[in-house]
Amino acid sequence: MRGTFSKAVLDLLFKRAGGHCSNPNCTKETSGPSSDINKVVMIGEGAHICAASPGGPRYDAEMTEAERNGVNNGIWLCANCHKMVDSDPESYSVKLLHQWKENAESLQHQRLNQSMYEKIRPAQKSKSMNDVQIFLKALKCRYDLYEYAYQYGKANFNDRCSTKLELERYLLDYGACFQSDLDDMLKKIGDADENEYRIFQSISLKLGGHIASKYNMYSKLFQFKFSHDSIGLYDDYYACFFMNLFQKYHKIRGCYHEIVSDIYEKFK
Repeated sequence: MRGTFSKAVLDLLFKRAGGHCSNPNCTKETSGPSSDINKVVMIGEGAHICAASPGGPRYDAEMTEAERNGVNNGIWLCANCHKMVDSDPESYSVKLLHQWKENAESLQHQRLNQSMYEKIRPAQKSKSMNDVQIFLKALKCRYDLYEYAYQYGKANFNDRCSTKLELERYLLDYGACFQSDLDDMLKKIGDADENEYRIFQSISLKLGGHIASKYNMYSKLFQFKFSHDSIGLYDDYYACFFMNLFQKYHKIRGCYHEIVSDIYEKFK
């Protein structure tokens, strides 16, 4: 039988997160007034960090039924983020979700004291925090572009091409259909890469050695080798770009969320 959270546990999860989604890249409000004065609109959900039943995401067979449905195994998320973390448990690990929860509850505690809330506002006065917010925006911009590229490649190439050679041949035959999209996509990614790294260099000391080291490992995931001749007859750049993205997508996604979580933890 699938376990569920009690009403009391759900109420605790909601209140400890202040009604906000605990995903640091979302943090949206999850409740508000309905047109019916006796009702509320609720888009938040209590999500199991370790699944309530066997076969579920992040299921831990060593947990008791009480532990699975206790407040320590729950995290408050909006419905979209709940679906996202359960659809990709490899990227959204138990450790990461516990970090989200801890950070979200700490943030809400600070909101009550009004100190943290002022620190994280976009119009904050602290230059140091402004620099960190600028870096987070650049980090998200770059990640979103690679996420779009992955979804684009998956929709157009992944089902047709299981190897680099097959993808090369497919692009050779049909590349003209995608050329404009690919050129525009790769230009935006190149600009985002340069912008993010430039900002990182300016604040790497503020981020500290642990985060800087993790960021350098993250950046290396995007690197790949490709071949081309000097007269334009052979160039496998696009094929190598997408094969690298297909192979490393889950690592890229997981590492990105860890870096963001570490930054929020350091500057809370």
